[in-house]
Amino acid sequence: MMYYMHIDNYNILYYISDITVAPTFINDLYNRTLIRKLPAEERNFQIIKNINFFKILSYPLKQDKKAIISWVKQYESKLKNLLQNNKDKIENKEHSVYCRNINYLIDIIMQRINMFKGIEKIKWTDEIHEISKRVLKDNSLIKCERNLDNIDNRYVYVKKMMHDLCEDIDYMMKDEQILNDKRCSKFIERIEYRKDTLMKIYNSFNYGINFLFDNQCTIPYIKENFEKLKCKPKEEPTEAIANNENTMIAQTQTNVQETQEEDVEDLGSL
Repeated sequence: MMYYMHIDNYNILYYISDITVAPTFINDLYNRTLIRKLPAEERNFQIIKNINFFKILSYPLKQDKKAIISWVKQYESKLKNLLQNNKDKIENKEHSVYCRNINYLIDIIMQRINMFKGIEKIKWTDEIHEISKRVLKDNSLIKCERNLDNIDNRYVYVKKMMHDLCEDIDYMMKDEQILNDKRCSKFIERIEYRKDTLMKIYNSFNYGINFLFDNQCTIPYIKENFEKLKCKPKEEPTEAIANNENTMIAQTQTNVQETQEEDVEDLGSL
């Protein structure tokens, strides 16, 4: 059991690092214009950054208690600041999606804390739960409640990965501006990298687990719709120039012909 918990935790860290500071895409992710094009990536970046999500996940299981206590004490103010600082974005987007993702990340935090050594972890998880419940409920903007449906789901991070991919793939397919963007291939590379990460995790569980969390966002759906993502081809500049030249030549010939005809008419009237 501990072996698989360790593997799961490794995969959580692998996934979270993938959506935040994966070396291959670090320049793209810190380019605000680029990251804000994909809604799930933008949201993850903001939440993880604001609540120091990485920090609590990276603590060793025998970490000094003072460090964990310090993180827990700061959690409430950081969660409040996150919601306050992103209120405009939350207003313009589906509250349910934002709520679902915050709950997923809180679940992952609590699962990680439960893996720490010592009985203090019970107190820490209770504090995180109560703080999350209170802050979310008191924030009228997000209209979100603490959901415990996935608190014991060891694969909640996979569930989140899948929902994030479905969201970003659907978003790209419906957004002509992104498909026509000169960086379109970069967006598709990002999604492909995340899809491949998901498939590595999926294929690592060779004992028959089925990652079917709902009937819409499934592994086959992700694979099939990713294949449909195609950047819109742009016209070759040389062709455009050639067409312009032909047009200009045709117009010039027409103008010359019209001028000649007018001259003939003028001569005839003399």
